[in-house]
Order: sequence, then C-alpha cells, then structure tokens
Amino acid sequence: MDPQERAFLDAVEKGDLPSVARWLSSTPDRCPVSVNCTDMLGRSAIQIAVDNENIELVELLLKQEGVRIERQPTSMEDPPMDSLRDYCRRRVVIL
Repeated sequence: MDPQERAFLDAVEKGDLPSVARWLSSTPDRCPVSVNCTDMLGRSAIQIAVDNENIELVELLLKQEGVRIERQPTSMEDPPMDSLRDYCRRRVVIL
C-alpha cells in the first residue's frame, strides 16, 4: 500500500468526512488513489465505513464512480455487509 492510499484509508477509518471528500474530488493526475484500494487486511474504504457504521461516509463512497462492493469470504454471515445491503435497500425505497 502506498502512502497516499494509507492516508486515504486512515481518513476513512477516522471518519474524517471532509478529508475523504477532498481525496475523492482530486483529479487522477493530482491524487491517484482508487476508491477501491485496500488496507493490509484487504478492506476497502466502503468496508471500513460500514464496519464503523459511518452512514455519511457510506453514502459518499456509494456515489463514487466504479466503487465495488465485495463480500469477503467468511464461514459465517458478515453483519457489516448485511447492514450495508439493508441500508441500500432502505435508500432505494426512500428514493
């Protein structure tokens, strides 16, 4: 993981919405960080935001072009990703 990805994912982990928004609004030539980059545990920004139950960050990340929502293989159900699915379903119903 390069230093820029680490800084981006640290901002997501801390729930720093203004910093995450700045990272995502940067152009690729100024900030080549992918919204789908992963930390050393293989978690993407969206997975970190869901784990931390940070709805504002989840909403921001879901608006990003090309964001991937992937399930990590587990032997049991993954409550955070289940929560994300439930949240997305509620948002669709509201819209």
